[in-house]
Amino acid sequence: MHTGSQHEQATVMHMRGLIAGQRQDYAAAKQLHLEALAMWRSLKQDTDVADSLLELGRVARMCEDYDAAEQYFHEALEIYQQQNAREEMLALFIQLGLLAQDRHQWSEARKWSEEALPLAREIGGLESIAFVQFGLAKVWEAEGRADLALPLAQEAVATFERLQHRELAQVRAEVESITAALQKSPNRQ
Repeated sequence: MHTGSQHEQATVMHMRGLIAGQRQDYAAAKQLHLEALAMWRSLKQDTDVADSLLELGRVARMCEDYDAAEQYFHEALEIYQQQNAREEMLALFIQLGLLAQDRHQWSEARKWSEEALPLAREIGGLESIAFVQFGLAKVWEAEGRADLALPLAQEAVATFERLQHRELAQVRAEVESITAALQKSPNRQ
């Protein structure tokens, strides 16, 4: 098969995998991303390999196959770090933080969120910054540190309000939960 057409075919597979994932057809998404991954590897397209690994990790996480998700994410992160692909590294730090939250591994989630926050600020995307702040606030709240969670969650709310973000209601509810936890705390830290 001609390399150009194989590249096009892999791109189509990847896009179809993204669409299947958005439709929550995770079995199809996984299969399409695996096929695209095999093609990208044969073409030695490292960035595309990492992109497919990232998507496979997202699909595995949605299917609660956390071990597979972690493996895919770490493989992708290694490639992105070699390429110094900062935005992609940020996406993986966020995904690894969410994965750790799914597993209730709060110190691990905090570690990834704390790595993500300065990178998000460096890159400058307001949505990314707010999303990381919100994730870190959830971790601090889970660790019983509402005093540290509240300022981060409030900053996230302010940013999501400016952006009229789709997750604004969820972030507002988290701020209310953190505020209530702080008010109930007998020894407010």
